[in-house]
Amino acid sequence: DRVEFDIKANDTFPNRVNLNGVCSFYPDSTQLKVLNSSILVNGKKWDIPSTNSFVIKRHSFIANDFVLQHEDQKVSLNSNFDIDSTEALKIQLLNVDLADFSNTFQIAGYTFKGRVFGSVELFNPLEADAFTGYFSIQEFSIDDDTIGKLTIKASQLDTNKSIHLRAELVNNDQKIEINGDYRYNRKDTLTKKFADQIDFKIGFENYPLKIAELFLPHDIS
Repeated sequence: DRVEFDIKANDTFPNRVNLNGVCSFYPDSTQLKVLNSSILVNGKKWDIPSTNSFVIKRHSFIANDFVLQHEDQKVSLNSNFDIDSTEALKIQLLNVDLADFSNTFQIAGYTFKGRVFGSVELFNPLEADAFTGYFSIQEFSIDDDTIGKLTIKASQLDTNKSIHLRAELVNNDQKIEINGDYRYNRKDTLTKKFADQIDFKIGFENYPLKIAELFLPHDIS
């Protein structure tokens, strides 16, 4: 059996979704294939190549050439995941212009700019309990105020419900570092209740602290 689909959403400029494809059903799997389709984001056309395929089985799925691309910007999804293998589901971002998506999905009214590079590997996507991720935002700015280069590394490599995070924001000789762990749904030894725990260390280097500047002539390190 197969189902053909033609999905149109938000059919107004500058954002528009036009997805065409076919979903085929087999005794042991389901295959999704997106045909020539496009997504308009902030007036820019993102294409999905017709060579893509997405196969879902009970304990595995395969993503082949599942790409969303606009000129030199690319978001890709590839996987040959099987529950008995160590193959990861890989999501990659290449030179993605944050401003286009920020204008579309504003967060708390702020406008973000910068170029995003990064990747995420999910080692057990069916359970979502192990991953590594790396993101770098070049020339990061908020409301046209330059913040610098933001680098984020995160990982969860076991099932202890702990995510390790390391972030660094650099702007010329100024630096902010965040390093630590976020532990979710942990049982407190005293209250015996389950709660999230945050254990972060934050370091500043040559960053001006606005309140301290009222009393001190130089930046605090």
